[in-house]
Amino acid sequence: MKLRILALLAALLMGAAAPAIAQTAPRAPSMAEEMEVQALLRGSQIQGRITIPDDRAATLIQPVGREWRDFHNYTLAWVGGVAVLGMLAILTVFRLTKGRIPIEGGRSGRTLLRFNVLERGNHWMVASTFIILALSGLNLTFGRHILLPIVGPEAFTAISQWGKYAHMGQIRA
Repeated sequence: MKLRILALLAALLMGAAAPAIAQTAPRAPSMAEEMEVQALLRGSQIQGRITIPDDRAATLIQPVGREWRDFHNYTLAWVGGVAVLGMLAILTVFRLTKGRIPIEGGRSGRTLLRFNVLERGNHWMVASTFIILALSGLNLTFGRHILLPIVGPEAFTAISQWGKYAHMGQIRA
């Protein structure tokens, strides 16, 4: 009896000490398979099989979508970056050349009410909306390239999600 228990314990210890059978790692696609996938992606459309009556739903990838993505990621980013930096340069040059524009007769010391409370409230509502749209639009266009390396993926995700909701007016619980 003792011999059987010792043999069982020895077998258990040997089984625990033996290396586990490694799972087979997924193999990398061959060059031919990769070229076939690239050729398929360069094609006009990629169609799938569907069981609903809407044939348009079978289109999985459209060239128009790829063209928009390329435009958004490259052309729009460059043109937008040049426009934003160019406008900042123009405003800086204007401020440096013109400076503060003085009042001809100087300050009188009196204060005039130019806009009432409703007009000032409307002005700041529109101004804050513009600032939110401007910042969220800049984040949608340039955030991945500029903000993501600075704040990290988790913070960038939260910032982008709230910016998208604010930009598109889709706040959902």
